Amino acid sequence: DKGESLFNNTLQLFMNRDKRFFIIRGPFMAYMRNITSNPINVICLNDATVSPVTDTSFHLSTSVFSRHLYTKNIDETNEWLSAIRARTINKNRFRSFCNYHEDCFAKWLIDGKEYFDLLVPILSKARHRIFIADWFLSPNVFLKRNPVDHDY
Repeated sequence: DKGESLFNNTLQLFMNRDKRFFIIRGPFMAYMRNITSNPINVICLNDATVSPVTDTSFHLSTSVFSRHLYTKNIDETNEWLSAIRARTINKNRFRSFCNYHEDCFAKWLIDGKEYFDLLVPILSKARHRIFIADWFLSPNVFLKRNPVDHDY
């Protein structure tokens, strides 16, 4: 008897689709149990992939979220697909979430050599003081290898 009721409850869980309300705003999608409740989850759509499964369903997945979602008809499916894809197509370099800015002084440096090659000329131009915030900076370490003309 217990096994049969457990089987029926499990079958009922898989057969009934749980109704959720979805809201898309900017690059985010929130879903909730009813329209007045707090969101169950908020998903960032920046890295989302979405693909149709049937006329009335599609699959949405991100790096932290994956769901099979059902709609009423093919028009609603296409509407959701285009709304989600419009927020996931990244026009920025390297699929970044932010735009490229001209005249930005920040640089992407891979290793210490590039950093110190840029740092030494800037430090040489200092007139009065140089403030360095660091957890450990040893005066015995050269900023550049094999200094020739200057004592780095």
